[in-house]
Amino acid sequence: AAAAAGSFRAGAAVAVINQPRLPPLTGPFKEVGVRYSRVGSARVKTFYPAALPDSSTSAEAPYCTDGRATSDGMAGLVGFRQLGLSFLLAHLANAHSGCWLDAPPVHPERPLPLLVYSHGFGGNMDMGSYLMRQLASHGVVVAAVEHTDGTAS
Repeated sequence: AAAAAGSFRAGAAVAVINQPRLPPLTGPFKEVGVRYSRVGSARVKTFYPAALPDSSTSAEAPYCTDGRATSDGMAGLVGFRQLGLSFLLAHLANAHSGCWLDAPPVHPERPLPLLVYSHGFGGNMDMGSYLMRQLASHGVVVAAVEHTDGTAS
């Protein structure tokens, strides 16, 4: 049993190398910014079309806002932590989001449509980041709200 468990762990470690793969943007805006804020007790991750950031002052926003704490929360949600399998989602803690933290908006004077995204029971504001990034590349501002009633974070 120990040899099988070791083989499983090794195989899983190899399977997540270079995962997740950052999908290419399909919209006309090739840079996406992310800002974090609070609305009441809820955290909000806002995605928006961004101007090309200054590489000397800009940082890429992480996929998991709180790193390993977020990926461990997701592992607990799906039962991996309880089985000692949190490592299966640990790679998400260091995954790239493809978004720029606090980048300037591409057209701050132009109004854009707003979509409010709710992750549903057991999720968190990070789980749909690649989809939200795609929507922002098409000119939509997306506010991913992390509610406090049963989130995975």
